[in-house]
Amino acid sequence: MTSFVAMKALAGYDGARPARVAAVAASDPAKRRINMIGGATIPSSEPSKDVMVKLATATGDRTSEPTDEAKSSWPCPSPKLSA
Repeated sequence: MTSFVAMKALAGYDGARPARVAAVAASDPAKRRINMIGGATIPSSEPSKDVMVKLATATGDRTSEPTDEAKSSWPCPSPKLSA
């Protein structure tokens, strides 16, 4: 049985089973939303990459960790819009 991974919530901590996480989305610079399989969402104040590393570590999936190249470009720069 997979254990829960604790993540900083907006007030306290929440737990999620790593195998049930579908996505981690940033809704604003200080808030994240962890989308679960089945439609539930967990609000979080922890940085997205920290959540992803915690989930990868809990499942033993070393391929989910950002590469050095990805880490150097975090956060992704905004695309320049032409006039």
